[in-house]
Amino acid sequence: MKLSRDLNDLTDKSNYAACVLLNEFKQCGINETGRTKEQQRENIAKGVSWTMDSYHLMNPKARAFDIYFKGDELYPKDINRWIPIINRMKECGMDCGYTLWGKDWMHFQEDETDYNQIKMENNLPTDWSKIMRDEVNILDYTVSHNAADPDAFEEKLRSMVELMIDRRVKKILEKLTK
Repeated sequence: MKLSRDLNDLTDKSNYAACVLLNEFKQCGINETGRTKEQQRENIAKGVSWTMDSYHLMNPKARAFDIYFKGDELYPKDINRWIPIINRMKECGMDCGYTLWGKDWMHFQEDETDYNQIKMENNLPTDWSKIMRDEVNILDYTVSHNAADPDAFEEKLRSMVELMIDRRVKKILEKLTK
């Protein structure tokens, strides 16, 4: 049985999360997306799945995907390698198999978060949100390592960040309304 890795087999919400994963975690890849009912029956017969109500089933699109780590250890046992991915996928409205049933680190499926809410919260290009996270990390480092009066310095930086965000949002809104 050939595994589908086609992101077009995923719902918009799962596709968005998979794209975020691939863009932000270069050490990961998509192992499987959608399955046909026949493939799901084969998986049950092999013992690698246990339900015909899988989120991988395309009805008409799949609501889950499985991932792997590139390199020697495809499915690391060290939880610390998974935590950033699990946290980021949660932000995208996905649950991790491990948090759902205590196994299957590699499985991510849609949670109950409304995709329209996720789109509203992430209505900026992916690279914009990454840039903002990087800038905030740099500012956090600066505050903790270079300030004589950390509280005053942090307050000044917070106001600078708010101004920076306001300027970026205005530019993005201008582009979106053109």
